[in-house]
Amino acid sequence: MALLNWLWSLFRGGGGGEEEGRDGKTKTEVVYEYYSNFRKNAYGEIPELELREAWRRMLEDKNLVVVDVRKEEEMDCSRIPGALSKDRFMDNLKHDKSFLEDKDVCCYCTIGYRSGFFVKELPEVIRSVTGKTETGVMVYNLKGSILGWIHEGYPVVSKDLVTVKRVHVNSQKFDLAPPGYDTHWFGKARVALGLFEALGCLAGTWLKGAASRLNYVLPVALSTALGLWVIKKFKYILS
Repeated sequence: MALLNWLWSLFRGGGGGEEEGRDGKTKTEVVYEYYSNFRKNAYGEIPELELREAWRRMLEDKNLVVVDVRKEEEMDCSRIPGALSKDRFMDNLKHDKSFLEDKDVCCYCTIGYRSGFFVKELPEVIRSVTGKTETGVMVYNLKGSILGWIHEGYPVVSKDLVTVKRVHVNSQKFDLAPPGYDTHWFGKARVALGLFEALGCLAGTWLKGAASRLNYVLPVALSTALGLWVIKKFKYILS
């Protein structure tokens, strides 16, 4: 039964059904613990922007360029409204010298690791592209990144700009979305599909055994159809 429940969580998107995280901590606490450890042990002390301030500046000041440094597949799942991909940001920076005039930059990824390294390098890139020693552009890492963002109740959108309740968490290690969110990560579909195919084969084998004992043709047809349906169904859903 536990295996079936886990398989069902994979099928429906997993992740955000429970608030309990790990070691007695909530998922929110675990997210910020990861973020703090990255800040302390990976890329060091760099400017960071609180989530509430980022949201305010996006809505009111409109002087904040938000950059998503994740991969395209992750962004396609969901993104912070108005965020530019890393590639698009760099293209704009190289081809429009006034792109960052009177603006600051705020970067994010899943939980702050990749964006932290990007933030650490970006000021020098901006100076190199603009040819200015002092650019006046502040570059921030978004505190908690997209997982922190959704834990604080801020929205994410699809690539079609529709508000959604799903998030790509990169790996199962960071499957820490709040309740109500479907989660996706790299390799998840392949794992779930393999398990569902195995279940389909087991069910088919069991029904074929029943058919041989009872000499009924119908169970054989049903077993074959069941196996094919399971494989086709979950290949479509998890693709």
